[in-house]
Amino acid sequence: MQRTFEEISVTAIAPSPFNPRKSFSGAKFDELVASIANVGVLEPVLVRPVDGKTPFELVAGERRWRARMTVAEANGGVESATIPAMVQPMDDDTALDIQTIENLQREDLDGLEEAQAFKIFVDRKGVDAIPELAQRTGIKEQYIRRRLMILRLPKKILTAWGKGELKYGHLEQLARMDDKQQRMQVFDKMIQESRHRPVSVSALKDMIQRISPALKSARFDIEAEGCLTCTQNTGVQIKLFDMGSGDDHCNRPACFKQKQSAHLLKTWSRTKYPKKFGTTGFRFDDEVGWNDCHHFWGSDRIAEKCRSCENHLSILYLSGESSEDRACFGDEACFKAAKASKSSDTGAAASGNSRPEKQDGPRVAWHGKYFREAFFQEQLPQRFETVVPGSITANQVALFTIVKGNGRIHDWYMERHPRTGKKLYAHSDFTRLDSEALFSLIAGMDMLHIKDEINAVALQAILSDDYATEERGMVARHIGIDLAGEWRFTAEYLDKKTKAEMMAFGESFGLFEDPQAQAFLADTLKRKAFKACKKGELIRVFLESGADTSGMVPGEILGDPPADCANDS
Repeated sequence: MQRTFEEISVTAIAPSPFNPRKSFSGAKFDELVASIANVGVLEPVLVRPVDGKTPFELVAGERRWRARMTVAEANGGVESATIPAMVQPMDDDTALDIQTIENLQREDLDGLEEAQAFKIFVDRKGVDAIPELAQRTGIKEQYIRRRLMILRLPKKILTAWGKGELKYGHLEQLARMDDKQQRMQVFDKMIQESRHRPVSVSALKDMIQRISPALKSARFDIEAEGCLTCTQNTGVQIKLFDMGSGDDHCNRPACFKQKQSAHLLKTWSRTKYPKKFGTTGFRFDDEVGWNDCHHFWGSDRIAEKCRSCENHLSILYLSGESSEDRACFGDEACFKAAKASKSSDTGAAASGNSRPEKQDGPRVAWHGKYFREAFFQEQLPQRFETVVPGSITANQVALFTIVKGNGRIHDWYMERHPRTGKKLYAHSDFTRLDSEALFSLIAGMDMLHIKDEINAVALQAILSDDYATEERGMVARHIGIDLAGEWRFTAEYLDKKTKAEMMAFGESFGLFEDPQAQAFLADTLKRKAFKACKKGELIRVFLESGADTSGMVPGEILGDPPADCANDS
């Protein structure tokens, strides 16, 4: 249908319920208000006639309308204020089409608003309309579907994203978690840690993986149970999220635990635990507190009546490995009586009244470790004084200490030594480095190899999430990296900036006065003024014009304090 141009009272227009943009404040909006106050509204808004309290509804241009309202309120009131408008009769579907496409193609929506724009469109037209939306906007279908999936996350997480506290990659990692309670626990922990230093996407991935059981530790048949095709298998999720490779883990721990428990119960009699320790069953370590049971020690023997007691259990990690070989979950009096009875049996054996049994270990289990540790605490400081600084021995110890003490580089170090591979990790635990295997590897290196390894490990540690950006900056300055002189604009950086921000960069740094930039504007872009350029064209001016941008470094890159009125887009 035809559009007609009219000057319409701002009070005769109502905003659209379909508009995904919710934020109408910040530096960019203030710039628009100032422009309208000076020269008026240059581009008409698009409205449609509707039945209701107001005769018109906005289809496109809500920011201009709100900015015009702000100017009118500052100049005495909105009653007499008007705004240029194109009026076009249209139904809801047509309005939604125009509004969605206009927003996605022309407006700098933030990530949450963009995802909500997709959702509004799909909710009204159905998921079958996603290919149509992709074709009309030039946005890939996979991109749209992934953003729609993110909107299933709790409001608390999405709000943090909208505030800039999370990156999109954080959301995809959290969305992979099936356990809602566990997901919120991870999110809260990440936000808490972020108060001290940012938590990267890879660090969040590691955090999730540490609480997700490795499928290699399953005692049950993972193929028969459908784990190999399950969407909560990280190996399956990698194909969707493209988050790297590694051992497959289960992001549905409750399901894994149920299957592991069922298998162990079914096969318990064939495991080592009832045969060696006389236990009648098990509990998982995450279900048991220290005071929930009575503990046996190395010198405690198995009383005969314990072998048939339903409260005489092993405590296992979710992997099926032992956390505590045996513990008593029964009455304290019974536990003490059983130990006393066994002590009497041992005493009788010693007096010759019965045959003595072989003792499994020392009478007090902790003595050996305690006094061994005391010896090391005394001797190591003395012996280190005799180690020649820079010798192969000193460097081997230094390398072992750096690698062992930095959990962020453990996976990287394993990949650096593929011949050693999984041997660097403790048996059945692919998140914990095997100290003995690591030390053996390092002790076998020669001096040249050790020096190369120290340099490589130190660099990897500096690049890991254990370092903050400011700390990396200290190292960079120390080795001669000049941030102010060497930094350059990149496509990724400029793409995250608004057109207004790029205009401010170009004007403040004098880029737009550069002859090469001006020639590029006229000859290549066919534009008369930089402000007439679209965002993509401005990016090309920065990157392709040939103008010298050395020394043009925004304050935020140098770490300058933010301005009082920061851009919130």
